[in-house]
Amino acid sequence: KKIKKIKRMSQDSWIDLTNPTREEDNTYTYEFNGWDKEVSMVTGDVTYTAQYKKTYIEYEIKFVDEDGTLISSEKYHYGDKVVLPSDPRKEATAQYTYTFSGWDKEVVDVVSSTTYKATYSSVVNEYKVSWRTAKGGLTETYKYGEMPNFKGNTKKLADNTYTYEFVGWYYENGICMTAIYHPSALLRDVQKRPETFRDLLSIEKKLKERCDIPIFH
Repeated sequence: KKIKKIKRMSQDSWIDLTNPTREEDNTYTYEFNGWDKEVSMVTGDVTYTAQYKKTYIEYEIKFVDEDGTLISSEKYHYGDKVVLPSDPRKEATAQYTYTFSGWDKEVVDVVSSTTYKATYSSVVNEYKVSWRTAKGGLTETYKYGEMPNFKGNTKKLADNTYTYEFVGWYYENGICMTAIYHPSALLRDVQKRPETFRDLLSIEKKLKERCDIPIFH
């Protein structure tokens, strides 16, 4: 008579001898693959040892960018060393330049499926502002978002015909750069040439609208 089940001596439970199981570990899953010897008619004490087919457990290691975009994905086994992808890059903006600063957690030997996310440090961009006045030029450096403030001398010396008053700055490439003057002699001639005065007022209005630096009279 063929024995189907046998009672364990140490526990009040039964083992199904037709399909014994073995729990998976970190490295393998196990599938019953028969006994170590052919089961035959009992003629004495005998021990049969279950044999199992091992299958590697695969763990997925992902590297993603800051926004979740996939950089790389690889399958590994337990304990494998992770191969790092090339450092990702983040495009600079007008305000910031970005530098890759590492992953959101330490990259370790494989123990489970894991996702690593890129992190970046940022530096506020600096820009050169060049001022050009009657006395020459000056270049300063400002961080993005700062308000430029010219601290030099904006005076322009009189010539044989005119004295000059500083009016404001002329924008070039989005930056107030070149000093603008109007000659006082024209202002004294307003009654004779009113259209000239209207032109000057129009220039001043436009400068005030376009330039954050005050207009001087």
